[in-house]
Amino acid sequence: MLIYPAFFFSVFLLTTRFVRSEPFLSPLRMYLYGALLVEGMYATGLVVYENGLTIFAIVLLICSKLAFYTGARLVGNASVRRREFSASVIHLDETDRVFLFFLIGGSILAGAFAFSEAISVGVFSGGYFGGGGLADARGEMWSEIYSDKATASPMKSMMTVASFCLAILLPFFYRGRRFFLLFISLYSCLVVVAEALLSAGRFSLALLILCLIVSFSVALQKTRLTEVVSWRVVLVVGGMIFYSLIVFPVQRNPELPYAVAAYLSWLADAEIASWVYEIAEIPGLSWFPVLAYSSSYFSGSLDKLSFFVSYTEVGDWYTLGLYNLPIISQIGSALGFTDYYWVEIRQSIAGTMNYVGLAGNPWATGLRDFVIDFGSFGAVVVIALVGMALQACYVRSLNSMSIYWKILGVVASVAAFIMSFVSPLQIRLIANTFVALLLFILVRWVVTLATRRKSVGMISNW
Repeated sequence: MLIYPAFFFSVFLLTTRFVRSEPFLSPLRMYLYGALLVEGMYATGLVVYENGLTIFAIVLLICSKLAFYTGARLVGNASVRRREFSASVIHLDETDRVFLFFLIGGSILAGAFAFSEAISVGVFSGGYFGGGGLADARGEMWSEIYSDKATASPMKSMMTVASFCLAILLPFFYRGRRFFLLFISLYSCLVVVAEALLSAGRFSLALLILCLIVSFSVALQKTRLTEVVSWRVVLVVGGMIFYSLIVFPVQRNPELPYAVAAYLSWLADAEIASWVYEIAEIPGLSWFPVLAYSSSYFSGSLDKLSFFVSYTEVGDWYTLGLYNLPIISQIGSALGFTDYYWVEIRQSIAGTMNYVGLAGNPWATGLRDFVIDFGSFGAVVVIALVGMALQACYVRSLNSMSIYWKILGVVASVAAFIMSFVSPLQIRLIANTFVALLLFILVRWVVTLATRRKSVGMISNW
């Protein structure tokens, strides 16, 4: 398979001296782990794709990894700059308490909205998780997107961000014995889970799990694999993976177990390997074809990357950030300045895929998403810049006791992980979190600067 050069290049980078000295869950390592997951799923052969990866796609994959590696290395090694006392300690000054107050208020409101929505769709009546309830919710969401009715309230987005941020801080509140804030964090975790289920999506739930794994490792100062992955973690995460990849798809589409081959053929021009069905005949392993189908969500992104960069004109679109920064279109649309361009671009991608008989799900690695906005060469440059930014956030989080830097460090690590699947800027939960926190940091810096100038002026007058 042509995937092996890219796969082994990820392994090679992981074995370099610079990466080996990095914390286990730093952005650079997480980026390479994501690549191994996607490429490993492709290499397993659970799903056989009609068209193999092109040489151009392989070269782009290798160049993007080298670019991220170079960008992260320019920032520096996270473990070298780490202070022993600051990794797991948080400090709340007056400004931080105000920020935390708004987070708590937003999370409480988000929970109230989620509860009211759960009542309206009949979650508590028992019919939501059966009889096509999840499938109906998913279908309604996509119908709104493709009919240009998809809108996102900035207020609701910020409330969701508040819940997400507080959920990430759970390990730090636990370590600091801040029990009221710990309770609020647990509540916020439930809010994120509820919103994920109400939208019939798994991605927000997966992001929450990944963020908690990273934040626990930072809060408890765990930097090695053996320290992070205990048997308890394996059992919990393994159970969640089994649910997400096998149980949840069947709940969302009750017909899936009987037609995995047909759905896969429609989703991507591919078929499940014959040996998968042979394993499924073993008692207790009848679910194996569903697992193979779910694996296509990872491996299929490479197939779509190859399709777009080799057989379409996607590299000539140059939408200059509109696709990767949907928040710009979201805010502009809310203010009446722009249309919701992200939806239009997504529809164009879906139309390109439908033209050749593929399903409209456009996720095809973060690399392809950056190619849409910046072209092939520009995408590699942007990935280097993203590597610098994510690594810088993580390093800063290890050397800061502020809650917003802790959140940014965790989100940066998870954003790096999902880049091999989709551009992290495509995910509103991640993009909005970055924007909200960076705006707060900017405002805090301006206020601090103004306060210092005022103090200097008073001293001078005295």
